[in-house]
Amino acid sequence: MKLPLAIIPIALLACKPSGEQINSINHPAIQAYLRSTSFLPRWSPDVYPAVHQWDQTIQLANGLSLRVTATGWISGQFLGQYSDQSSPVIIGRPGDYVYPCDLRFDPNTQMLYAKATGLAGDITKATILYEFDTCQRKQKSINYINPDLLPNNPAPSTPRPNQSFNPDATSASPSSVKHSDSSSPTTAPLR
Repeated sequence: MKLPLAIIPIALLACKPSGEQINSINHPAIQAYLRSTSFLPRWSPDVYPAVHQWDQTIQLANGLSLRVTATGWISGQFLGQYSDQSSPVIIGRPGDYVYPCDLRFDPNTQMLYAKATGLAGDITKATILYEFDTCQRKQKSINYINPDLLPNNPAPSTPRPNQSFNPDATSASPSSVKHSDSSSPTTAPLR
């Protein structure tokens, strides 16, 4: 099927993030992100090839806790689960080919920062920074950042697993990844 030429530019625009791109390290969202404490990811040994993942419980000032999970995988997203709530909240959903890569928390402001990078629509380099207000339980902002502006992502806190490709084995999806003890999430060292 041949597409009309008018549709092709619209399809390409769908691959670019909407909103203004932040190009200054002095932007308030970037400064707040850089001041926050980074939670180190760990390698997910159950996914081939191994990818970064987070399973972090944060003690909030109001006495509640927030468990945050993310996997640097296709359609990866940042999810939160409050200790007094049965349904998870979406902290950030970057979309196809843009993967979770950093998670930070500021205990003074109770703000959570989640960063994702990749190729939006497998075409355009993208870096997205989500600001999530843990007290109000909602996303404060979604910021599209110049991909070359922020520092490199933190290295995992665990050694990379030794994996060999087995074509007969099926690759695990993030939803089927099993943790050693799912009742007690990883408490990764802070940086």
